[in-house]
Order: sequence, then structure tokens, then C-alpha cells
Amino acid sequence: MGIVCIRNTTAPDATYANKAATLLTAEMDCNLTLFLRNDVDDAAVGNITLPRILTCVGGSHNFLAGTETGINLTSTGCHNTFIGLCAGRCNTFGGHNFFVGCTAGMCNTTGCYNFFVGRYAGCFNSTGKRNIAFGTSAGRSLTTGSYNFFVGNNAGFNNTTGLYNTFLGGNAGIANSTGCYNIFLGKFTGSCNTTGCDNVFIGRYAGRC
Repeated sequence: MGIVCIRNTTAPDATYANKAATLLTAEMDCNLTLFLRNDVDDAAVGNITLPRILTCVGGSHNFLAGTETGINLTSTGCHNTFIGLCAGRCNTFGGHNFFVGCTAGMCNTTGCYNFFVGRYAGCFNSTGKRNIAFGTSAGRSLTTGSYNFFVGNNAGFNNTTGLYNTFLGGNAGIANSTGCYNIFLGKFTGSCNTTGCDNVFIGRYAGRC
């Protein structure tokens, strides 16, 4: 297991970007964690601005980019991709996660095989596993819920422990907390369901109170 930190302490130039590109494409130790660090505030590198990173972390097979991203990873947290401010910040043992966006998956600790993309997506998930949340605040309140599929801004926003739900559309299943095995397809579908299970609502506003 190893960690590579590419650190920039000078004025922005192409060298830093080239070093990152070289490491990303080169044949690396299979147990390597790649960690980008930039100590130059607002340093534009080509078309990419690399943020300040606070500290190097443990784990293996990880890619981390962003302030306080994945800073609590332990030696067993592996195969993760965290990109964005505080993405995966609390992750310790969780593995095989993909979090992209400001605070995406921020509270995840041991949850694994989760895919959260969007600002606040899966933000409060702790141990839930195999969830997909795509969109701003999609699955934001997840804690231990697993096997959920949320696509759309605020889809499954309040789902905490609900399992095996499929919510597609903006605000679909927004109020669902513990309901399981639901399928809501369309804008605001099932938006008042909280604990109900085994429901199918299809079409805009279907099942809305």
C-alpha cells in the first residue's frame, strides 16, 4: 500500500498539471492512493483549478480531489473516488464508493458500493450500501437505507432507512423516510408517501396528496 501526493507550492504553471497527468496515466503500484494537493490559492492550472487539500490519508486504490475530501480514510478504505468539497469526508472503512459533488457522501463511514453524484447527494448516508443517488440533494437524508435508486433533484430527499426504492424525477418520493419497495416515476410522484411500501406511481404528480 502506498500514497502519492502531488504537491504544488509555487506559482501555477503547466508542470503541476503534467505531473498529475503523468501519474494518472503511468503504470502505478496497484495499491497506490493518488492524492492531489495544491498550496497555491486560486492557482489555475490549465483549465483546471485544483483546491487546497488539508492532509494525506490512508487506504488504497483511492482517488481523492477536494478540500477535506476523504480525510478520514483508514488502511481498509479502498477503491473509492471522492471529488468535491468534503466529499466522502467521514469515510473510514467504506470501499468501492463513487462520490462527486460538494458534500456528496460526506457522512458515509462504512457504506460501500454507493454512487452519489450532485451537491449534497447521499450527504448523510452512514452505513447504507449499494445506493445510487444522482442529482442535487438526491438521497440526501439516507443513513442506513440500501439498494435505492434515486435520480433527479431532491429525489428520495428524506429517505433514511427505506430499502429497494426507485424514484425517478425531480422531487419524486421526496417525503419517503422508511417506505420500501416503491417505484415512483415522474415529477413529484409519491411526494407525500412517508412509510408506505409496495407502491407504484407513474406520471407527474401521481400519488401526490
